[in-house]
Amino acid sequence: DKDKDTKNTDYTEDKEKTNDEDNDKSGGWSSSDVNIFVDNCAKEAVKGGMQRGKATDYCECMQRKLEVMYPNSQDVGNIDVESAEMQAMVKKCLGM
Repeated sequence: DKDKDTKNTDYTEDKEKTNDEDNDKSGGWSSSDVNIFVDNCAKEAVKGGMQRGKATDYCECMQRKLEVMYPNSQDVGNIDVESAEMQAMVKKCLGM
């Protein structure tokens, strides 16, 4: 158990705690899936004229809502973005 006192192990434990927190918060999506979605979404929103901070907040909101609908992140590709349900989610995440 001497290894537990090393900085490397502490870092690993911290990293694991962070991943556990991400997994608890995000349910079925891995923290990697969440980060990829939010990053890609925010880039597109910024391209569309949204400020970076607002884009990130919006995309994090959408990710949480989409994960409830699609516990498997691979299913997100099947989204009908024009559906009334999706438009309602967009408006909520935009604060409208």
